[in-house]
Amino acid sequence: MSRRSGGRWEKHCRRVIVDAILYVVDNGIKWRALPSDFPPWPTVYKRFAAWE
Repeated sequence: MSRRSGGRWEKHCRRVIVDAILYVVDNGIKWRALPSDFPPWPTVYKRFAAWE
């Protein structure tokens, strides 16, 4: 069986998304108050909700 790689490239690095989640949890801020240094908050929240 051959394993195919496929799919879309990630737009944002997973490490940056994890850092953003940790930032929100550590500082107790609201998702919408996420600084612009991180990916957009809906992207980060979606990944958080999927992992939760």
